[in-house]
Amino acid sequence: MEDCTLPSAAFSALPVDILRKVFLFVGPNVLSKIALTHVCKHWRTTALEFPLMWTHLDLDYLSGLATVAMVLQRSKGLPLSLHCSIWTALRHSVCVSEIRRTCEVDFSIDSYSQLTVRHFLENTSAPVLIRCSLEFSTYEIQAPSIFKKQHPLLRDLSLTSCRMAYTAGNYFGLRRLEIRCTVEPDLTYPEDECLVELFKWSPDLEEVVLHSCAVHPQLTKAYVGDGRRTNITHLPKLRLMDLRLRTSNIHAIASSIRPSSDLSLNIVASICPATPEDEQILSEHSPLMAAALNRAQAIVLDGRALTMAAFMDVDLRNESMRVQLDYPHPLNFYNVLLKPTITSDMLPNLRRLRFRHTSAEDVVTILRSLPSVTTLELCVDESEGFSCRDILSVLEAEIRSGTSLCQALQTLSFDDARLDSISRATLVQLRALLPNLRRLALYRCEVEVGLEATLGALSTFDVVEWSEHEISSS
Repeated sequence: MEDCTLPSAAFSALPVDILRKVFLFVGPNVLSKIALTHVCKHWRTTALEFPLMWTHLDLDYLSGLATVAMVLQRSKGLPLSLHCSIWTALRHSVCVSEIRRTCEVDFSIDSYSQLTVRHFLENTSAPVLIRCSLEFSTYEIQAPSIFKKQHPLLRDLSLTSCRMAYTAGNYFGLRRLEIRCTVEPDLTYPEDECLVELFKWSPDLEEVVLHSCAVHPQLTKAYVGDGRRTNITHLPKLRLMDLRLRTSNIHAIASSIRPSSDLSLNIVASICPATPEDEQILSEHSPLMAAALNRAQAIVLDGRALTMAAFMDVDLRNESMRVQLDYPHPLNFYNVLLKPTITSDMLPNLRRLRFRHTSAEDVVTILRSLPSVTTLELCVDESEGFSCRDILSVLEAEIRSGTSLCQALQTLSFDDARLDSISRATLVQLRALLPNLRRLALYRCEVEVGLEATLGALSTFDVVEWSEHEISSS
């Protein structure tokens, strides 16, 4: 629509079965209200002889109760996907009667409209929702306490800026749950229960997104364990869990949920006051961590970014788990692999390990527990004290001590390393000690000795791959 006019003849000629969703843009913005009112008057004439088949309505862009009522009435009784933050429109009797057909809502709620929300969602004429998105401007609303009325068809629930608390309800059939808020937890409301209880009533959950919301640690104590408890909630359909929470909340959820085998897990721990759960963070025995590690074929650990990422394929394309710590802590998330209780049975499919900015001692500690690794990649940074020479020396000493370290190793890779004569000699020794080690890859590495001599020494490997190497003038 241009120049505040509507080509009604062409509009009326369109087949009725293709007008499922209509977008109207009115310009300029300074005249949008006047132009929209004018257009709506034009619609009145058009609508009398043209059946509207709209299923998606955004009431924020309609001016006046009469216009809203006309659009709702002329939409031919189809299920609606509704967006609205103008609650004066919903109070109109015609709108309330027509809005029973709503199956999806996207509400922006302020403190003056709480009674309207409760009336809309809880009275006998309320719609049976399929998707609901609520954004609150007040923090005194429990999530999702407004859903005392049962919604058996509810599939997608999104809540923003609300207190993190659980109240009883029917959540069977709920496939996606998203809660975002920044409210610090307290014990002001004794009737609150931990959010973990919600999962017990949501066996069909496929996606869970919890950002910046928190439950008081006092409420999570009962749910923190080592994963061997009997009251663990099974979520067989869960395929995506995005948690950006306090460590105590993460540990409570991780200890209480047993997901499916194809879980995609993203965890970011937020800074919070010290709690007893901090020392455990994510136990390797927790069902959540166990499910993510069980199917990992490749793991990338970054000691500087404090992240651990697991992939379902050795090509690092299909990421199944990402754990990140956004504040310094002596027990980083990637340290879960440094625990002596980690065994190869917990990662039966692991074949590839990539370390970034990780000390030689940590590399060896992890490799001791994972003898089935066939590809080892070391991204070092000489400027930060992670030396290629040190890592190779520690590896050689460990292997010579008689351990089974790296016996299955087939490929060794270095990135951004400095290769001197000692490193070159150690690589040759590793090739002799590890019969399966046949491939060496050097990416963006600096060669401090003669290139010809280096190539000759490394000829013991079946395959040597070079990429962007530098030759030092010395």
